Amino acid sequence: SGGAFGNYGDDEDLTHTFTCPGANLLEVVFNSVDIAPGDTLYMYAGGTISADSLLAVMTSSLTDSTIVVHQSTVTFHFNSNWVNNREGWSIDILTAIPMTTVSAHVIPLAYDTLAAVVCATTTPYLTPYLPPLDISQEVEYLTDTIVTTEDSCQVAVHLHLVVNPVSNSSVQDSLMPCELPFTWNGVTFNDYGTRTTVLSNIYGCDSLVTMTLHWAPPIDSTTVYDTIVENQLPYHTNGLIFDGPGTQIATLSNIDGCDSIVTIHMHVFYNVYAEADSAICDSELPFVWNNVTFTQSDTLTAVLTNLHGADSILTMRVTVHPTHHTILNDTVCQRMAYNNHGFNLSASETATSGINIFTRTLNNVFGCDSLVELQLLVTPDITPHFYPDPDKALLSENQTIQFINTTDISDIAQMNFYWVWDFGDGEQDTTLDYHFTHLYTQWGDYIVNLTLVVNDCESYFSSGVIIEADLEFPNVITPNGDGLNDVFIIKNLNPERTNQLYIANRWGKTVFDKKNYQTYMKDDIVYNADSGFGMGDIPAGVYYFTFYYEGVVRTIKYHGTITVIR
Repeated sequence: SGGAFGNYGDDEDLTHTFTCPGANLLEVVFNSVDIAPGDTLYMYAGGTISADSLLAVMTSSLTDSTIVVHQSTVTFHFNSNWVNNREGWSIDILTAIPMTTVSAHVIPLAYDTLAAVVCATTTPYLTPYLPPLDISQEVEYLTDTIVTTEDSCQVAVHLHLVVNPVSNSSVQDSLMPCELPFTWNGVTFNDYGTRTTVLSNIYGCDSLVTMTLHWAPPIDSTTVYDTIVENQLPYHTNGLIFDGPGTQIATLSNIDGCDSIVTIHMHVFYNVYAEADSAICDSELPFVWNNVTFTQSDTLTAVLTNLHGADSILTMRVTVHPTHHTILNDTVCQRMAYNNHGFNLSASETATSGINIFTRTLNNVFGCDSLVELQLLVTPDITPHFYPDPDKALLSENQTIQFINTTDISDIAQMNFYWVWDFGDGEQDTTLDYHFTHLYTQWGDYIVNLTLVVNDCESYFSSGVIIEADLEFPNVITPNGDGLNDVFIIKNLNPERTNQLYIANRWGKTVFDKKNYQTYMKDDIVYNADSGFGMGDIPAGVYYFTFYYEGVVRTIKYHGTITVIR
């Protein structure tokens, strides 16, 4: 299957290679392309299938109708992936006119480099290839050219010629007769005149140099400026004596034996005398000034050398002023800010208990530093702690409560401290005693506060004590509106405790049912009378009550009778 106009089926993979012997170029012309969807035709240069030799990929469309292959072989790879059979394909191969091979002999091009550095001259510079070059002055030739030799061959010539200059110069000099004979660059002058010699310049080229030697006066005159200090007077030099500043002339012989006149201008730096006063603080002692040491108020002298080398005699009078050291003592509570005696300390600076030392430096009337030292006792922040024994009680059984103090006072044992007790019933006590007792005379829920005072620093702790009393119930009420026994009042009832009151008539019918009954008496004062039993139209007679009470100390159920009289 897959031959010319043959049929092919699904999932066929066909490869056909075509070769045109002797050809080096193939031209593949596609007259038409009709490939079913899912089928692909690949075209490769040569006889192998590889990605490098892939020329074209065709599916249902044609990009190029003509493809040129520079080889004698082309390979077609066809892959079918369609369920329906289709007609096959055919290829017509047309060969082009063969190419004729031509042989030729190629002669390579010659190459020559000419490079030189020469000195300037009137004689032209000759090369094998180029015309004579002018090198009479400083110049640089740099060129690349192709020339034809006598044997008709071409030569590529690279020329780099540097022409350095020659020079002619003249110099002059003057000498005294005592300096003859004089030798200059190998030329000896026995008398005055002109001589010529050939030297090499910086390029190594010969240069003509002419020297003219002139006569000079036989006496050399020199002027000297000199400086001395006062301690060097009288000053001797070159046979001259200077007793102070001034100008003198001396006649000397130089190294050639010629007379030389020396004029000396002498300047004298005189000693300097100065006095000064200084005031210092005693904290600066010992005070060293120009290698002189002061240990107290005194007048001393120093001899120095100034920048000119002369003595500077300085007298210093030093006055020593005192400094002061003041020690202050104070207290502060731990982690409390402190603002006193000019010290402003934050809470973080008083976080460490015990003696803390802080200092300030001030200036006294003499301008001397005065040290103020604050020895600050930081009182430790100790939280007191106690517990009541017992923490709940009935008045009829135990009215005295023992308060057991458990505060750790080891850090303040050597300090002044005391305790302040507030028992919550209006009674307070200040004491040095570690433990304490208190007698309660009325029932209630009390908050007991203990304050520890150390060096005026206070810390607190609180705990609760519950005192309850036996309940007392009336057996008669007279709801006539006179304000006396108008309602059912329970004496010593704590209204915050859970309770339930049931009242029934003599036939057992409940006439009153109240959860958390609130009508009670404390300290002979009646509370919440308007919500108590007895208000309203209640018939006279005998009633039976049951009262359930959940006290903290104990829970109890009371039973009794109450007579209503109108």
